[in-house]
Amino acid sequence: MRLRYLIAGVVIFLAIPGFALGITVAGYHLKDTIKYSNKTLRLNGYAVRTATIFAIKVYIGAFYTEKPLRSYRAVVDDKNPKVIFMHFLRSVSHSQFRDAFIDDFKYSNPQGVEKTWYVKKFMELFKNSIKSGEDISIVLLPERQCVVVLIDGRKVGKVRSGALIRAIERVFVGPRPAKGYLKKGFLGLK
Repeated sequence: MRLRYLIAGVVIFLAIPGFALGITVAGYHLKDTIKYSNKTLRLNGYAVRTATIFAIKVYIGAFYTEKPLRSYRAVVDDKNPKVIFMHFLRSVSHSQFRDAFIDDFKYSNPQGVEKTWYVKKFMELFKNSIKSGEDISIVLLPERQCVVVLIDGRKVGKVRSGALIRAIERVFVGPRPAKGYLKKGFLGLK
């Protein structure tokens, strides 16, 4: 009898709107849900981005969506807002960040995408080095054909381009992602 009440209490507690258990990754607490533009987005998946042969942890990446998305096709077909969240575990110079992202665009997208106006404008939004502990959110808004960038919760700019949304999706979860382990993590396939 007591067990039934305990279970009922836990179920009610977990059903409270806004309550998020989250998960701790590399010492950082990722929320189960986030809000953007009056929409509740749920943690679809996560992974830790590493660099060099020594697997140095660079950032914790998380992918937030309205509903579970388990394939690239599902991501492309979904017209709801999506957020790629990065919490940096170490400082990264402006040139390191820019060069890595451009390399990712080159690897994951058709030839020459890194030279397009929309990728150039997107990269211009990142003006400074990234400090350890900083957060970057890349908000994909397919219905508005717009990408919004926030650094530590502050909007730094936007680029209106559906092609940019597709290019960013290809970097993280596309057929040829920049890092296969990020794709598996972001799509919750690990």
